[in-house]
Amino acid sequence: MDLKFLLLTFLLVTFCLPVTAIAQSNPWTHTFYFENDLFNGTDSNYTNGVKYSVISPDLSPDAPEGKLPRKVLEYVHRIPFIKKSPSEFTHKVEFSLGQNMYTPTDTSRSDLIKDDRPYAGWLYISSSYHRRYQAKDIVNFMDTVEVQLGVIGPASFAEDTQRFVHRLRDIPVPKGWEHQLKNELGIAAIFERKWLFHPLNSNKLSYDAITHVGGHWEMSTPI
Repeated sequence: MDLKFLLLTFLLVTFCLPVTAIAQSNPWTHTFYFENDLFNGTDSNYTNGVKYSVISPDLSPDAPEGKLPRKVLEYVHRIPFIKKSPSEFTHKVEFSLGQNMYTPTDTSRSDLIKDDRPYAGWLYISSSYHRRYQAKDIVNFMDTVEVQLGVIGPASFAEDTQRFVHRLRDIPVPKGWEHQLKNELGIAAIFERKWLFHPLNSNKLSYDAITHVGGHWEMSTPI
């Protein structure tokens, strides 16, 4: 499977659709997600994660069309769990491009560290489905099903990314990337449910809390 072809297809879907599908009442949404342990002054384990996402308008039958192609909406609204969905539910899909990075605790060592997390990267594209229940009481919830397809190893460009950032910030460059995991093609399926509790929401004072549970399945093969 050609990774460049997958990336090109993803970019076409991600950037071309929103150009013709924008509405103020039911818009497309763009998000950028960034995590890094530089805020703790360390480089270890899960050390960096970035993700850019495009999230569709609400696809519910009763929602404003959001200037999506009518033919597309006709097919979407035939899907049983959307067609028969109560009005309290919203339905959205998300397309993402992301990269995760992992390193051992001591990045100054150039030898193979056998008793610590290995150097590794995960470059992926993903598609997600979000179903949100907007309750009238104090609890809402959202279910998410996500499928990721990507690569592990040098093809993830994690080494290049970390070296570039460290040189840019004038900090020591990790020395053990030659021992990173080999190239593998991977797929992951993820499910998550989030509960939003908002027991107090007034004009002067409000607070809320989110809890979540989930699970995932993954597999990979050498390339």
